[in-house]
Amino acid sequence: MNNCWNEKINYRLLKYKNQNLYRKRIEINNGNSRWIYIKNKKYLNFSSNNYLGLSCDTEIMQSWKDYIKLGGVGSGGSGHVIGYHPLHKKLEVWLSNWLNFPRALLFSSGFSANQAIIHVLGTIFKYIFVDRLSHASIIEASLNSNISCKSFRHNDINHLLKLLMQNKYKNNSLIFTEGIFSMDGDQSPIGNLIKIAKKFYSYLIVDDAHGFGILGDEGKGTSYIKNMLPDLLVITFGKSVGMHGAAILCQENIAEYFLQFSKNLIYSTAMIPAQAGAILTALKKIRYSSTLRDHLFRNIKRFQCSAKKLKFYKHSNTAIQPIIIGDSLLTIQFAKKLRKQGLWVHPILPPSIPKGQARIRITITAMHQENDIDNLIEALFYAERFI
Repeated sequence: MNNCWNEKINYRLLKYKNQNLYRKRIEINNGNSRWIYIKNKKYLNFSSNNYLGLSCDTEIMQSWKDYIKLGGVGSGGSGHVIGYHPLHKKLEVWLSNWLNFPRALLFSSGFSANQAIIHVLGTIFKYIFVDRLSHASIIEASLNSNISCKSFRHNDINHLLKLLMQNKYKNNSLIFTEGIFSMDGDQSPIGNLIKIAKKFYSYLIVDDAHGFGILGDEGKGTSYIKNMLPDLLVITFGKSVGMHGAAILCQENIAEYFLQFSKNLIYSTAMIPAQAGAILTALKKIRYSSTLRDHLFRNIKRFQCSAKKLKFYKHSNTAIQPIIIGDSLLTIQFAKKLRKQGLWVHPILPPSIPKGQARIRITITAMHQENDIDNLIEALFYAERFI
């Protein structure tokens, strides 16, 4: 029996290798910085989600150290037992006031938050409609829960309308999308989705992991560009905030429902209190100063001006800038060409994205300087000659 398991495991691993889909972790020093070091070689980092550079901010790092004195290096248990610290409550209250929702609840990660939302609200709603390019945490939870899942074509409002026209979905459905999509960097039509949700008495959820901290008034996120709020908002602290964890913003009764029925909350060790304190320090930096956001968007515009001439470039107005090559092997070779030029980029391959959509996912950050962007552009044009 043991040999049978090994054969199945080895067969699938070999299949992935032969399809050029095999993933490997690489030990990286200073992975959250402008420059990273791999096997003693220096690379300019264009793969980080640390969009504003806050994970390296000295004030935030010092605040974490200071808060350790108040809350230690761990929470000691679930928030339902002894793990809910005053720093957790302070962060939740601050978030709800800033983002104009009655309640906020902290989660250990965005993945965990999305899974919890679908499993918990799946006990109330029978159907969920998900954008096909939504994050794996949303797709996986939708397919593996008791709720009936239907996907609509990416950002295709007409397709969603067509699906919802059947009467059985009225007043019984969730609609789940992202504010900014993690692989294409494009924006969801939140205003139209809000109108559709109201028309069909559906419940709209937006995961704004890649828009929060960057877009909208004070960096509040995608929904705040025109102040159009969903029923439930997911934000994460692992991108622009530069740390780890997530929160959901919702109505009072929904928050209480999660506290009673979300296994992700009830049976998980709570966030480190010092981390909650440091997150609040970072959020105040984001809210009260636009300096980093302004610098980020200057870098994005500088990149766009030249990148539009690239053969494989797909336009994006956000920090996520895709170079879509299609073939997995060619994409890997393209990444290697850039790495030889001293630029660290990562090939994104199926199943992380649809088959035939393999790409280099470039991320522009506020840490980059003008000459960094220029060097990237030059290297991209060079690498493109070999494809």
